[in-house]
Amino acid sequence: MPLILLGGVNRLDTIEGALDEGFEFVAIARALLGEPDLPNKMRDHERSAGLCVHCNKCTPTIYTGTRCVLVTPLPGA
Repeated sequence: MPLILLGGVNRLDTIEGALDEGFEFVAIARALLGEPDLPNKMRDHERSAGLCVHCNKCTPTIYTGTRCVLVTPLPGA
């Protein structure tokens, strides 16, 4: 059964450490809401951490188009 690290991950060193410790996957869902290209930036050594501050302000947007309200404008704005 695959082991997945989940919860507040948005730093490359955390991801690498988890994989080294035996996790098979690392979930970075909230970090991707504001930066869908974050894995590519990490792969290309442009960034080592995401902008997500884990404020949970994205949570109320699940019924209106889930997004990071700190970096993503309202739809149609």
